[in-house]
Amino acid sequence: MAKVNVSDDKLAQARALKAEAEHIYSERNDKITTTREWRYGEVDPDIPKAYEKTAKAIKVPLAGDVIDRTVAIMTEAAWHAKVTPYAPGPEAQRNSSLREKWSEALLHTIEQRDLRRPVINLVTDNQIADGMGVIKVIHDATAWRKQLPTARSIFGKGHDATTDEERAHLTKRQDEHVRRSKLPISLAEIEPLNFYPFRGPDGSTDCVI
Repeated sequence: MAKVNVSDDKLAQARALKAEAEHIYSERNDKITTTREWRYGEVDPDIPKAYEKTAKAIKVPLAGDVIDRTVAIMTEAAWHAKVTPYAPGPEAQRNSSLREKWSEALLHTIEQRDLRRPVINLVTDNQIADGMGVIKVIHDATAWRKQLPTARSIFGKGHDATTDEERAHLTKRQDEHVRRSKLPISLAEIEPLNFYPFRGPDGSTDCVI
């Protein structure tokens, strides 16, 4: 793992931002924590002393069962990407439809590839049970360049020394390599209690995780 050097000023700024975020979102986090405590049976209900003498207290996971059933009912249909057209007209609609199809294909591909970690299901559960689900999209910009065929590896000489025919062959081999490679994108779920979105002065949205 690479070590990143952070200045004391940057570190202090990050800690101050985190402390501010925890204060701003404390009410949200309290509600999520309370819901989880009831869901997983961590809360002992108040039982009058008179009843304790004549009957035994039996815990029934009613809250957790209700939440689990709600998640199951609301997620019976698969995810659907919805992209609002950037402007009126058929061209914007085609652009929107293309983005929707691409997004759904991406989600399906990643979901099938990462079966051991069902990120979509975990985030969907958080979305319904906690009121918020967060997905982190991880892009490996160098994924398709790893072990990419080169003129040196195929022809034993530098790129400048190759002929036009050899360069065409090299381009074909590189295209095939990219098509066979995995998508350089993966997904990870983020614990909602640790996600603090901010809106910057320029209107951009940042977050602290």
